[in-house]
Amino acid sequence: MKMLSDLHLTKLTPQKLLLIFFTLILVILTLRFYFSRPVKTIWGRRELYQNRFFWLDSVNFYLDTGKILMYPMYPEHIRLEEKAVGEDQGYPFMLSVLGRLLGMKEMTFATFVHFNAFLFIFLGVISSVLIFLSFRNWLIAIVFYYFYLRMDDFTWRVDHHWVLAAFISFYLSFLIFFLSRRASFKPVWFSGYFLVAGAANIIRDGDGIVGILMFVALLVIMLVQDGVRSHLGNVRQKILMAALFVFAYSFPLLVLSGVRAYRNYVFFEGQASEQMAHHGLWHNAFMGLGYIPNEYGIHWADSVSRDFAQQVKPGVKYMSKEYFVILRRLYFQYWLESPELWLDNYFVKLKEIHVLVGTFFPTQLNRIVPEKARSIAFYGLLLTMFLLARKKKVFSAIFWIVLATLLISIIPGLIATPKILFLRGLKTVYLMTWIYFVASLYLRLKDFLKVGYV
Repeated sequence: MKMLSDLHLTKLTPQKLLLIFFTLILVILTLRFYFSRPVKTIWGRRELYQNRFFWLDSVNFYLDTGKILMYPMYPEHIRLEEKAVGEDQGYPFMLSVLGRLLGMKEMTFATFVHFNAFLFIFLGVISSVLIFLSFRNWLIAIVFYYFYLRMDDFTWRVDHHWVLAAFISFYLSFLIFFLSRRASFKPVWFSGYFLVAGAANIIRDGDGIVGILMFVALLVIMLVQDGVRSHLGNVRQKILMAALFVFAYSFPLLVLSGVRAYRNYVFFEGQASEQMAHHGLWHNAFMGLGYIPNEYGIHWADSVSRDFAQQVKPGVKYMSKEYFVILRRLYFQYWLESPELWLDNYFVKLKEIHVLVGTFFPTQLNRIVPEKARSIAFYGLLLTMFLLARKKKVFSAIFWIVLATLLISIIPGLIATPKILFLRGLKTVYLMTWIYFVASLYLRLKDFLKVGYV
C-alpha cells in the first residue's frame, strides 16, 4: 500500500482530474456522433455515376493485384486519372496503403465512410485540444466540439467536399494556440501545421492552400504588431525553419507524385498521363463566371467548360494541362472584354454569401433575436470582438486572424458558386468566431475580477 501511495500516478491533482474529465466528455461526444447515423450502403444510379466512386474500385484493384492508382478495365488496366477524370488522388492512395497495412482483401463503401468519419473526428478532437490549451478552459473546448459534430458538414458518404470544414478548424485553432502561447511556443511545431496542410492539398486540391493563406495572414499581423525590425534577427535559423516548413508541406505531394512516377515507369514505359490528377482552379473559375446570365452563354455545368475549351481547340482532352491553359486564357479574355460581367458576378456572389451567413445563426438564439436582425447580427458580433480585443495585443492578433480566416474561407464560393457545398469552411469559421467571442468575454471577465477593470 505504501508503494502505491508513492506513485505519482495515484496522486490525482485537480489538473489531472480536469484532464480526465475533459477526455471523458470528448470520448462520450465522439461515440454518440459515431453511432448516431447508419452508413449509407444503397446508392442510386446518378450517385454511382460520380467519378469519386471509381476510387473504391481503384483501391480494391490494388489490394487484389498490387497495382496502385490504377483502374481495372477489360482487357487492359488504365491510370486512375484517366477514369476518375479531374479527381484528387489522396483518398485512394491513403486507403490503398491503409488497406494493405491492415491485410484487407477488399474495401467496402462502409470502410471508406468510416475512414472519413475517423478523419473528421480526429481533426475535431485536435482542434478541441488546441482550444483547451489556448484558453485553459475545458468548457469552451467542449462547446466547440459539440457544435462541430452537429454542423452536418460530414455527410457519411464517399465524398470530400466536407474536408475543408475539418481542416480549417485545425488551421485556425492551431494559429490561435500559437498566438495565445507565443512565449512558450516552439517554432518547429509549425512543421505539423504544414504537414497537415500538405495532406489536405492532395485530398482536395486547394484545401492546403487555404492553410498557407492563413499562415501568410498570420505573418502580416505579426509584422504589423511587432514591426519588421523585430523579425530580422537570426536569419539563418529562419531560413532553416522555412526550408523545413516547405518540405513538410510538399512531402505528401512528393510521395504521391513519386508513386505515380513509379507506376508510370513500371506499367506505362515511363509515360505520364495527359490528364490532371486533381481538380484544378480554372475549371470551376470559368464555370463560376456563369453564375449570372451573360452574353457568352456560360453557366454552371462541367460540360460548359469542356465545350468552350473544345471550341478553341477541337479534341483537347478534358481536364488535361492544355485544357486548363485554354480556360485560364478565356477567363482573362472575357474579363478584359467585359469587366462589368466579372464585377457583377462577384458582387452577386457576395450578396448570396451574406444571405447564407444569416442562415448560420444559432437556432438556440432564434427566440430572442428577430429574423431580420439575424443576417446582420454576425457583423455586430465582429464589432464587439474588435472592441474587446483592441486593448490587448494577443486578443487583437487573434481577432485579426479570425477575420482574415473568414475572408479567406469565402474564396471558394466566390470562385465557384456561393452554395454551402463550397462554403463549408466558412460555416466552420462562423462557429469558431462565436467560440472565440465567448472565450474573449471569459478572459476579459477574468481580467476584471483580478484587477477591477475591463
